[in-house]
Amino acid sequence: MKHNRKQILLVHHDLSVTGGATAVAAWIVQALKDDFDLTILTWKSIDFGALNRFQGTALRDSEITILKPNAIVRAVLNLDRDYGSIQPVAYLMRMTHAIRKNYDLVIASGTEEMDLGGTGLVYVHFPDLARFWSRYHDCEGLPLWSKLLAIAKG
Repeated sequence: MKHNRKQILLVHHDLSVTGGATAVAAWIVQALKDDFDLTILTWKSIDFGALNRFQGTALRDSEITILKPNAIVRAVLNLDRDYGSIQPVAYLMRMTHAIRKNYDLVIASGTEEMDLGGTGLVYVHFPDLARFWSRYHDCEGLPLWSKLLAIAKG
């Protein structure tokens, strides 16, 4: 990597999936990798051979830095039997908040919405977290007892 180039962080939960959101993420990486130092924050390992064959890209792991949560955190959160669990994505958001100061630009490209902890680009392929919106209640301004009750009710 050339250290005089701008640093970009791309956050994408899973680049092993063969869907449209993965295609968008793969082509973002393809478009940026030659001109920027690119880091991908992801939950799962990336098989660049499979990704390139399916998406038509020409990506090599030597061109990109890959960051993942540590293995213990991934193992614990992967115990969640809920296939639609947002815990891995929530942890990636938390990591993004902690490391974003090291990057000139943060991009989220995935199937779900993401809070990047500041200014950035978010590509939402499908508003996956919308399924929670009808149950969301803002507790700001409520007395402490009401907040605790709201948390207990979920």
